[in-house]
Amino acid sequence: MKHITFLLVCLSSWAPAFTDAQLSESLTPSKYFYQFARVLLTNGTAREGWFLGNQRDSVVIQIGRISERFSRKDLLRVVIDAKPDRSTTAFVGMFAGIYAGNAFFLTDENQPFLFLGDEYESGWQVLVYNALFVFVGGGIGYLVASVQSDELTFDFTGADEEIAARWAELCETDTPEQGKAKVHITFQASWVSGPLPHANSGYGIEPPPPLNMLRKLQLTYTVTDFADIGLALMWLGQPQFSSYNFSSSYSLSSANLNGRGYYAVGVFKPLWKLKWRAVQWDVGIGAGRASVDFTATQSLYYTGPSTLMVEKRKETFSAFTFTEFKWFIAQNFSIGLTADFVYIPENVPQLQGINFQSSQLGTTSVGFVFGIHL
Repeated sequence: MKHITFLLVCLSSWAPAFTDAQLSESLTPSKYFYQFARVLLTNGTAREGWFLGNQRDSVVIQIGRISERFSRKDLLRVVIDAKPDRSTTAFVGMFAGIYAGNAFFLTDENQPFLFLGDEYESGWQVLVYNALFVFVGGGIGYLVASVQSDELTFDFTGADEEIAARWAELCETDTPEQGKAKVHITFQASWVSGPLPHANSGYGIEPPPPLNMLRKLQLTYTVTDFADIGLALMWLGQPQFSSYNFSSSYSLSSANLNGRGYYAVGVFKPLWKLKWRAVQWDVGIGAGRASVDFTATQSLYYTGPSTLMVEKRKETFSAFTFTEFKWFIAQNFSIGLTADFVYIPENVPQLQGINFQSSQLGTTSVGFVFGIHL
């Protein structure tokens, strides 16, 4: 948006602003571009206008339809009316509110780690709960931006080193590309599928939603423009499965799958040559160790109470692969879509009465990813 504004300003003020040959030189827009500024000069005068950027060793201020240039040696102080972008922080707060609200208030402690419970009894409840989370999160984001200072002051007095540092900050170019961020923290919320049946069957039991609010927590570091390395922690469980069968055997079947994986991760960015600032595509692979805890039981009542049980609890090698397509809604925050597949080389113990969806304990998921980039 700033680049469009810059073009319009230049076109509208081209003739009066750049009649001087010096002013016709290339203008480098500052990150404070088109914010109101007050310039105090060493001769005791002051000027006010819209701050544009710098030309060589001078700053350029647009005063009305005229762009004036002031040399650094003539500057005493520059005050920028730098009001924070409250809309962006409020937007980030909305997404954070939805995520945190669901994760902290609507998960079921009787299910594996941070799986949603069955509090959503209707579509209206979904809207009401999440509208509240959006309102609270957006409000907090707006308030955070509001407490930031509205003025930035650059004094050009003192030691030469101090003056040079203030000049460099004042003339710093527009927001750096997101690709320059080195540290990336991502939180993944996903709908998980695996060996347990997708939905409970039988009488009187409604399945909990398979949405895990923290499927993966990942920390990576950028080593080149096209690759990151880091660590990932994944929760590998599924919501509990249970089923009554009153038609013939009068039985109750149930299965539980829980687990956690620890991985070293490598991430490749196929679109790095395009140098896109708002969009990023990641493809990653990880390898490490996983702990799995699987239990399945069948309680029979037709010929007298009896229970059959199979289980598997162990640590084993595991690997996973994933892809993420992210949109940077702010310099340090992104949201996106993701999918993953976790490989665990362990077979599912079979139990009569339960039709498992796969023969291995690995899980897959699709969902959303939220990133913080520093």
